[in-house]
This record gives sequence, structure tokens and C-alpha cells, in this order.
Amino acid sequence: MISFEDYNILPADEKAAIAMTQGDFVDFRYENEFRVALYRLRHFYAEVYYNSARNTIDHTQAFTSISRLAPYINL
Repeated sequence: MISFEDYNILPADEKAAIAMTQGDFVDFRYENEFRVALYRLRHFYAEVYYNSARNTIDHTQAFTSISRLAPYINL
């Protein structure tokens, strides 16, 4: 499994591919024009930002802090 450091230096398209193929899907949320999918990799999380209007993956965000999971909690 890829490390957080190695993941962050990859090109955006490779980051998205790794998150979707090696990560475990957790949940999704909506943010502006994006559907943001959350994946759990071994020691970090990755968000994949999908723009449905353009049918493209716009970017990814990786993080280790569990406080960043707050937007996925439905209260």
C-alpha cells in the first residue's frame, strides 16, 4: 500500500486512480459543483472531487487528521 508521502507527490490522475482502486470507499458528499468521494487507504484518507457537469475528476485531497472527516458526519 502506498504511503501518504508517496501519494502526495503523484500526478493528480494517478492519485485518483490509486484512491479508487486501492482504497476502501467510505462515503460521499456534495461541495459546490463537486461530488466528493472519500476513500480510506492504509494510514490516510483521500478525497476525489468529481465534477459531474464536465464529467471529470478535478482534483484530490489527502489527509491524516480525523477532524477532516467532520463533513461526512450527518447529524
